[in-house]
Amino acid sequence: MVIATHAPAVFAEDRMYLPVHAGRALASPVAGTYGDHEGHSISERNAHWCELTALYWVWCNRENPSGLGLSHYRRYFRGEAQGPKGTRVLSGIEAAGLLADFDVVLPRRRYYVVETVRSHYAHAHVESDLSVVEQVLEECSPHLLPAWNRVMQRRSLSLYNMFLARPEHAEAYCAWLFEVLEKVESHIDLDGRNAYQARALGFLGERLLNVWIEGHPELRVLRRRVVQVGGEPVLRKAVAMLRRRWG
Repeated sequence: MVIATHAPAVFAEDRMYLPVHAGRALASPVAGTYGDHEGHSISERNAHWCELTALYWVWCNRENPSGLGLSHYRRYFRGEAQGPKGTRVLSGIEAAGLLADFDVVLPRRRYYVVETVRSHYAHAHVESDLSVVEQVLEECSPHLLPAWNRVMQRRSLSLYNMFLARPEHAEAYCAWLFEVLEKVESHIDLDGRNAYQARALGFLGERLLNVWIEGHPELRVLRRRVVQVGGEPVLRKAVAMLRRRWG
């Protein structure tokens, strides 16, 4: 399980977890982490790809015989093991048990209520990026366009690019995701965007994870609670969403 980080932190200590400095090519090393800048790497594109540069590095450069997943230095799947700042985080033993019964573990859905996934993205990010994704899917994965449309019309989403998957499904997902995002990146202009909106490939990756799951109904999927180290400003995020929608 990759722990993507860009800053010093107290990481979960279970041997399952691998702290990886996302964007190491652009910054000084973070103590206690592996850099995502060696071997096959997109580390220098971290400003656009966010935590996905860490996932890409592990997918390309390390064997993952028991499965592969992505978490964050501030976000973990809920478990019973003692984690940073008193949190309870998923342990390796618990993860193995989950993957014995399920193919993929995702975060519980966030419900937008007043927004669809499409309208939320349009209000919060650059709406034209969605059209680019649709064009790329039509070109390389037309069988997933119905799944894309269903996800876009919903009012809930699993976020953070977080997942845990059996090895064969992690391999299939990563191969597909990075092919799609590479093509999307080649068709959008990120120059001139502010630092937040420049993170477009990371934002789109969150939506595409849901699309991949939606397009593979044969998968046994468990949605699990995510714990946030230090808490999450849920109310502030909800107010910001409403302001974008009706402000």
